[in-house]
Amino acid sequence: MDSFSDRHDFSLVDSRERQRQRSVNQAFAELRYILPTHPPDKKLSKHEILRLSIKYIHILETILKYQEEVEGRLPISNISHICTATTSSSSKSK
Repeated sequence: MDSFSDRHDFSLVDSRERQRQRSVNQAFAELRYILPTHPPDKKLSKHEILRLSIKYIHILETILKYQEEVEGRLPISNISHICTATTSSSSKSK
């Protein structure tokens, strides 16, 4: 193999990896945007984003089950408060 071919192959691999990383980072940014935290602009690691996302999903599931049981709806402000309080308290427990 000649060195030009090797460099070209590595360049393609590097390019694909950079694109993959950009895609993953964009997905994390989108997920971070919808997570309620206090303060709202708090910087979160990817690990924190994943953990808080899991907790947030569980909270939303609990709220939905509760709503189904009482056949009513919680005001959106209460839901936001519940989720924010839970996510901010979970970051303190570290």
